[in-house]
Amino acid sequence: MKRVKSPPWSGVGLTLLLGACSLAPPLKTPGVPTADAYKEMGPWTRAEPADRLPRDSWWALYDSAELDELQKRLIDGNPTLAAALANYAQARALADQARAGLFPTLGLSAGVARNRDSLDRPLRLSTAPAYYDTNSLGGSVSYELDLWGQIRNEVAAGAANAAASAADLENARLSLIAQLVDDYISCAASTATVRFSTRLCRPILARSD
Repeated sequence: MKRVKSPPWSGVGLTLLLGACSLAPPLKTPGVPTADAYKEMGPWTRAEPADRLPRDSWWALYDSAELDELQKRLIDGNPTLAAALANYAQARALADQARAGLFPTLGLSAGVARNRDSLDRPLRLSTAPAYYDTNSLGGSVSYELDLWGQIRNEVAAGAANAAASAADLENARLSLIAQLVDDYISCAASTATVRFSTRLCRPILARSD
């Protein structure tokens, strides 16, 4: 029986071919049915989601130093924002960890030891030193082949989770800031109403006296 010999580079080619494959299904955005026309008149602008982007200091339009100070205290000391920030940092760390799998891992070890020979050791020469040093230095290189695209899929998933955490963080910040601004305006309106009522009733109370 004749034996078929494979080229020496066939193993490398097979490994590269497996590394180019991926078992993860492609991401397909589901289609959303839309109507041809609406009762409201246009023009319409296509929505561009940007949840992960900061909302800047939009409350500064009220030109209130007191409101600015309240916003600063809210952002610095709110536990909900602290938890969202921690989740975002964790997602970023996991994404970086997954991305590190695409590169080789280098290891380096070193050791220094000082030893002493026993003077009563058998066959010990009288001229042999009692103390001697032992130094060691080593290194290692390892690389995990990305067979079936596992590492690349983990990197993509980590990046998506980090983006989702960033969006959650900004949405939590926006929600808290909007609630504070709404409460501040309501409080300011109530205060103005009380002052106006007091100013209006003061002459009436003076005449009654």
